[in-house]
Amino acid sequence: MEIVTAVAYPEVHDAYLRDHPVERAHEANSNPAGEENLERADRIPGGWWRVRLSRADVLGVVLPWHLSEGGERELVPRSGLTVGEAAERIRAGGADWSGANPVCAAKLRLLRWSPFTPVYLSTGPVDHTDYTDLLVREGLIHIDGLHRMLAWELAGRLPGRARLDGYLAGDPLLVAPEARTPRAARPARTGDESA
Repeated sequence: MEIVTAVAYPEVHDAYLRDHPVERAHEANSNPAGEENLERADRIPGGWWRVRLSRADVLGVVLPWHLSEGGERELVPRSGLTVGEAAERIRAGGADWSGANPVCAAKLRLLRWSPFTPVYLSTGPVDHTDYTDLLVREGLIHIDGLHRMLAWELAGRLPGRARLDGYLAGDPLLVAPEARTPRAARPARTGDESA
């Protein structure tokens, strides 16, 4: 992940509404929920950051519970999955998964070749029931863009280098690999560590 610059929340909110109007009329419009999650993410300490993401970054984004838009098969359990794990679940399910989850599958088909638009992430879960049971509590956590990230991966379009724009709420240092280890498992600081 490449950090581009710090940004103010109004810029993030305006960018979201530009690409995801809350009044858009289509089946399973989740844009109002996305806007609410942006507001929740604004409470995470560390401010907002414009970032650029690579395919590896996106595949590691942790997704919250997702019932596949009212389908018959849960895509993401309450404990969460990464984008990479969810994409594998869809690939493995094939036509059976698509048939059991027609609305979710239609969104994925629609978004496969859509233009890249920023995804919205945080360094920790937002205060919402879909995020309560996530096992991963620090790193890149989804706020908005689940279907887009999955569709782009399934279509083989995610960039190898850090080129996909995103907005990140929270302290970007929590995204470092060592920060993905639960705090209890990290060695205690002695104060002797050099910078």
